[in-house]
This record gives sequence, C-alpha cells and structure tokens, in this order.
Amino acid sequence: MRTCDDLQLYSVPSTPQLTLLVPLICQLNLFAGQLYFSNYEMYLRTCNFLGLNGPDLEGEDLVVESDGFIREANRPAARASCSFEQSQLLPLKELFGLRRKGMGYLPTHLGKMLNGRILTEDDS
Repeated sequence: MRTCDDLQLYSVPSTPQLTLLVPLICQLNLFAGQLYFSNYEMYLRTCNFLGLNGPDLEGEDLVVESDGFIREANRPAARASCSFEQSQLLPLKELFGLRRKGMGYLPTHLGKMLNGRILTEDDS
C-alpha cells in the first residue's frame, strides 16, 4: 500500500510534485493518528518535535522524566527545536485512546513511544 506522507495519494486533479518540509510531515502524521513511522528518521524527528529522549542522545548525561520527556532546562541542543514546556504524551495517549475506541495500539511504533520506550532501528 502506498503511503500518504507525500500528500499525493488521491489528488484530483493531478498536482505537481510538492516539496513538503519533513517536520511538517512529522507533525501531520502524529496528529492524523498514524501508528507506524515510515522510517527511523521520522521516529527521531518525532522525538525531537515532542522533546523526548531517543537513541540519538545516547551517552549524554540527561535528566529525563519517567515518560522520556526532557524539560526545557535540561534539554540538549539536539532537542532545542521542541517548544513544549511539559510532556505532551498524556494528551496524545488520550487522543489516541479516543480515536482507537478501545482497540489496542501498544504494539505499534507510536504505542511503544507513548509508553516511554525508546525504539531501535530493529523495531521498524
């Protein structure tokens, strides 16, 4: 099945190839409810957007909350673009819980991330 990441799946009339910004695609996928990341880079970008600890920060001395969120005062340069002052994982869990209407999503990439697990390249 083709992905919808490029916004070209069913465009009527045909549109020229768009050059979308990857951070925008990351945000759209997250808020559209996409449960799986298309690649490992998209996972890292989502961690960056949400201010979460990730494998790219391995070896750094970090103060991280139990859900993986890094507060602004403790945030390394790799997460400087995150604009959230507090973790957004609880509101996202609630949103996905409502969308899924009781159906589980814990084994998915997003389910693992929302429960504080750091994904590896083998998870994809």
